[in-house]
Amino acid sequence: MNRNITIDYLKCLAVFFVICIHAFPFVGVNIYGVPGDYLNFIINTFSRFAVPTFFVISGYLLGVKLIEGKEPKNYFKKYFSKILKVYIYWFLFYFIFQLVIRINNKGLNSFRDVYHFINSQINIKAIIYGYNDTTYHLWYLPALLFSVTIVYLAFKQKKITHLICVSFILNLVGLFGQSY
Repeated sequence: MNRNITIDYLKCLAVFFVICIHAFPFVGVNIYGVPGDYLNFIINTFSRFAVPTFFVISGYLLGVKLIEGKEPKNYFKKYFSKILKVYIYWFLFYFIFQLVIRINNKGLNSFRDVYHFINSQINIKAIIYGYNDTTYHLWYLPALLFSVTIVYLAFKQKKITHLICVSFILNLVGLFGQSY
């Protein structure tokens, strides 16, 4: 598969807007009489295309590889395991980081405190959905694992067209109800 420069430019633009979402670039600034909070709101609202764009690009590139490949099942397993490894490594990194921070700040004074911290961080709901200090910012990776699995299953069942329609409707519902 040849490199698609248009996709690279789109990813670059999406990265810029993800940074804008998280950085609030105009907080406390007044530009020609316009408060920076209004500009941040406009940028934040406009930037909501960025993360769905990454999901679409990932699904598209996976689909192209599945169609072109001789063994789509093996490619999917390799792709899935690569994302899963990245998630596991960063999960462990942030878990150890949080544990050390809490111990250093005397937040964990006993073995019981350490046990409760570990128990709160390592459970299926927290790991998959990011409901803890360790994984809340890694939410994209498990979501991507679910997404590529759905794309692979739709590809396998030859239902990609149906998946595109359903995902577009779900994206619209998500935009009106909440983000992502």
